[in-house]
Amino acid sequence: MGVAITNVQNYEATQELSREISKKHNELNTKTQELEKAYRVKSDFLSNMSHELRTPLNSIIGFSSILLGDRGDPLTTDQRKALEKVLKNGKHLLQLINDILDFSKIESANACQH
Repeated sequence: MGVAITNVQNYEATQELSREISKKHNELNTKTQELEKAYRVKSDFLSNMSHELRTPLNSIIGFSSILLGDRGDPLTTDQRKALEKVLKNGKHLLQLINDILDFSKIESANACQH
């Protein structure tokens, strides 16, 4: 009789643990789906940000290069220095954007492998 009572108690405890594990599993699946959605949103944001920043930035770099070329009107020393700063900073900003996107691609590839 004692063994039967113990078996019933063990069975009930096992059922409770099974329900708890199932609940935790569902919570984990929900969190995983939320995380995957957050990664997609981040990826979309970086892609859009890249396009929105790169296009005008490339124009700024291009126009600065043209103005610094020998074909246009001569520039004063101050104008040349200012344009060189614009060109240098534009290229630096473009490199930062590219680095962020490269990092994001690496992170995305690593996330897909897990």
